Amino acid sequence: MRKIMAVLVLAMALVGLMPFASAEMQQAGPAQVDASATGSSGENGGGSEAPTPALYADQDRTRQRNYTLDAEQIRERIRQRINSAMEVMVQRRTVARERLEAARQRYTAARERYKNAKEAYAQARSRLNQTRETYKACRGNQTEECESIRKDTKAKSKQFLLKTVERIESMIEKLKEKIESTEYINDEVAEERIEALEARLAELEEAKAAIENLTDESTPAEIRAALNQIKNSWRNTKSEMAQSAGRLMNAKIGGVVVKAEKLSERLENAKEKLAEQGKDTTELESLIEEFNSKVESAKQSYGLAREEHANAASAASGEEASQAMKNANRYMQQARNELREAHAVLVKITRQIRSMNGQDELEEAEAEQEAEESGAA
Repeated sequence: MRKIMAVLVLAMALVGLMPFASAEMQQAGPAQVDASATGSSGENGGGSEAPTPALYADQDRTRQRNYTLDAEQIRERIRQRINSAMEVMVQRRTVARERLEAARQRYTAARERYKNAKEAYAQARSRLNQTRETYKACRGNQTEECESIRKDTKAKSKQFLLKTVERIESMIEKLKEKIESTEYINDEVAEERIEALEARLAELEEAKAAIENLTDESTPAEIRAALNQIKNSWRNTKSEMAQSAGRLMNAKIGGVVVKAEKLSERLENAKEKLAEQGKDTTELESLIEEFNSKVESAKQSYGLAREEHANAASAASGEEASQAMKNANRYMQQARNELREAHAVLVKITRQIRSMNGQDELEEAEAEQEAEESGAA
């Protein structure tokens, strides 16, 4: 695809230069011919002798030199335009790689933040649990000590709820950065998933604001209301995260399928080179057909999973979305199993080629694949 795009960019550069080249040729050609072929008048308007064959020959040589010069200038301009287009392409590829690397660095940072948030959540939960028995023991007791215990429990409850929200937020941020940093998922799906996750973040911010408004004087009912708000938000968040994680996994499977299809072409080339050497490739051909069949099955399962993910995204109810996700997961598992089976066949193919002293052909096929993959990076 990138090679095709490169050709298109160069073609656009040439097409963009065509009107300019046409104007250059017109200025270099007919205008000069008209001026010399008709003879030039003197300053006083007097006529001149009729053109001679020798004069025509001189004019032809002059025109030829002008045409040659202009053609060289045009070719030089074309070369400059092509070089500029190539520089832009290289810059775009560099920007893409830099963007991907930056996203991966952000994902690493997000993963670290999630780890810290998870630990803070566990600590807050532990501190809250430690007060549970003493809090229960103070039920109905209005002593000063019990009042202090109740206030302490409310404060720890508030911290626990805040750490719960922060943990969920860090999970969403980590998943967002994972979507940004993967090379398998396309921009349209990535944008759709990120928008859905950001909507959940906004919902969590509302729950967080309600928690921050809790005080030592807040009633148990107010604390439970804040907790229920988190639970409702988490229910929606869990569904969106499951869809996003599923899309990521399926996109990765799609990437493996594409690579497997390209590898199949390389294996076919290696087989043909061995056949040209007079070697019996009957068994090898059978193995390659089996490999292709399993890759094709994985491709179909991948496509069905994509359809179910789309159904989940457009589902009218949570129940429909859940069922669509279950279907998608089933198809993804099928695709993964089929790819594992394809890999097992690939091991047999590799051994078969090596047994036929086709090491050079195999390495050439692998080198072609690596070169293509690195060029597409």
